[in-house]
Amino acid sequence: MQTTNTTSSPAADRVRNNWEFTEVWIDPMLSPPYILLLLCDSEQSCQIYDPA
Repeated sequence: MQTTNTTSSPAADRVRNNWEFTEVWIDPMLSPPYILLLLCDSEQSCQIYDPA
């Protein structure tokens, strides 16, 4: 099966690694809810990713 990356944002490439730890923060008081992701790899390199 062939896949094509259709995203135009270079930020999408940052989340295509082998993450060892993921934490999700959600603010349900907003509509739609606000989401942040904390992504950490095995080398203890962490990034906060804002999907918005």
